[in-house]
Amino acid sequence: FAAQAALSDKATGTFSIVFDLSKARYANIDLPLIQRFVAILTDFYPERLGVMLLLDAPSFFPALCWPLIRPWLNPVTRSKVHFVSSDADPSTTDAISFWLGGECLPTHLGGQDDFDYGKDPASQD
Repeated sequence: FAAQAALSDKATGTFSIVFDLSKARYANIDLPLIQRFVAILTDFYPERLGVMLLLDAPSFFPALCWPLIRPWLNPVTRSKVHFVSSDADPSTTDAISFWLGGECLPTHLGGQDDFDYGKDPASQD
């Protein structure tokens, strides 16, 4: 729960969120869960979001899901949400690095962060 502790400390400033949507399918988009997530951000961490990157969103997401989600966000928060692609184009990696910084960007996206987020943190000492 390190994220919760960091978010509770107002001195830490803002945080970034990267949602990897590369394997998302229409059937597994949970709009009530997304609505709850938006409510938590709004109610408990107002104006703490630095940037939210929606990575490799499938083609249906901007057309079908985003129009439903967009009104739940206030205009300031909405301006912090960006659709990005992880294709091999260096300009894409540069765009993602612009928001995250190379040290926070995973190596598979051209960055320097080699932490395996799919494993238990305790096993990566």
